[in-house]
Amino acid sequence: MLLYLQLSALLNFLVSILLGSFVLLKSPRGKVNRWFFLWCFSVAVWAFFYYFWQIEDSKELALLWTRLLMLGAVWVPFTSLSVVTLFLNIKENKKNILNLNLGLAVLFSFLLVTPLMVSHIESVLEFRNWPKPGILY
Repeated sequence: MLLYLQLSALLNFLVSILLGSFVLLKSPRGKVNRWFFLWCFSVAVWAFFYYFWQIEDSKELALLWTRLLMLGAVWVPFTSLSVVTLFLNIKENKKNILNLNLGLAVLFSFLLVTPLMVSHIESVLEFRNWPKPGILY
């Protein structure tokens, strides 16, 4: 099971980087293409550190990898919403929700380095490094 999770994280990372780069190279000046690349990059950051979290033996480093993978996850909703609103040409109508989403992404990005989001790592079932949520998670 753990090998499957590790391999799927690496595959997710590679596909995200390749797909985002391909779309960006097709039209580097296109807003939708740039935001789609940022969305793919957020997913790639999540997958990259997810892989390291899965293979780590040290609890301290596993906690670091967990907090870094959450950094990618925090930005996925904002970049995804930006892609959709640009693609549908409704970005002007959704400025309030985009600004709220951006503010939350920035706030959570700063909170990730504290125990308020991920407090510590424990062994749970076959996972030797399972993150335990903090009070704000």
